[in-house]
Amino acid sequence: RRAPNAGVDLMAVDHGRARLRKTRVIGQHQQIVRLDYEEVVPPDSRLEAEILALFNSAVDGCDVVVISDYAKGFLSLTLSQTLLQRAHGAGKRVIVDPRPQHSPLYVGCGYLTPHWKEMRAPLDLPDAEPTPDQTAMVAAKLASSLGANIVLTLGPQGIRFCSQNGTEQFSVPTIAREVFDVSGAGDTVAAAFALSLAAGADH
Repeated sequence: RRAPNAGVDLMAVDHGRARLRKTRVIGQHQQIVRLDYEEVVPPDSRLEAEILALFNSAVDGCDVVVISDYAKGFLSLTLSQTLLQRAHGAGKRVIVDPRPQHSPLYVGCGYLTPHWKEMRAPLDLPDAEPTPDQTAMVAAKLASSLGANIVLTLGPQGIRFCSQNGTEQFSVPTIAREVFDVSGAGDTVAAAFALSLAAGADH
């Protein structure tokens, strides 16, 4: 399907299962809780082959590849690593918006945009506030363990960047806003970062 006015192509695959359903409970303009009704099953070999074929048909026309992992059964380790190899083989930079339980899927991805709270568990670190020393340490550990440049989002404290080899680190502050709901903030970071790289900016 195509939305010509938006320049968007949708190449859908059918996994043969019921669609996910999300029910949000809202009060005073704030999301209180979300109930997910889902059946999460890794893709089988047929589905992996279909996804890879669609990817292969599109990757050469891309400037940047973005993989948003919602942990809903789209990615497997084999598929993820095959997609990364194909993208890098085509000379494309890859940005992954990750889920912490899937960290092994992203090894060598290029750029990873994890959230501070999400990525402490895979490193066996307790929850803590993002101090400058802590963010530098966590970003460096992630970069080393996953072989990727890290764009670590810190909520109202901005973003911490660490290069794959750990030699380049810097922080970008944010101008905090009073908001009702931060849903989609990680998607926005990944999209804006991808657009900037595609437009010729460096990280």
